[in-house]
Amino acid sequence: MPAVGAGQHLELSGVRYCVFQEARLRAMKPDVRGTDDTRAYNKLAQDFNSRCSDYFYRDSDLDMVKAEMARNSQRFTADAKRIMSAWPGRGPATAP
Repeated sequence: MPAVGAGQHLELSGVRYCVFQEARLRAMKPDVRGTDDTRAYNKLAQDFNSRCSDYFYRDSDLDMVKAEMARNSQRFTADAKRIMSAWPGRGPATAP
């Protein structure tokens, strides 16, 4: 997870976190319901923005991360459900 800040030069692990976390947030958004969900989602989005809204990276690192994403696309939906299951008023995530 990259440090909070802007204009950072991220290594592969930081690029991976930012790209993967964005995918998780996109997977969560359609399932956000009510005030508690909105509050929890916004907290995650604010944290993401504080770490990942302004950074530099090597093109080769981004290419590698995009290839990883393509191979593991279902993982992000499962991650999103698991994260949301811990929110107030939500039950445990069930396996597909």
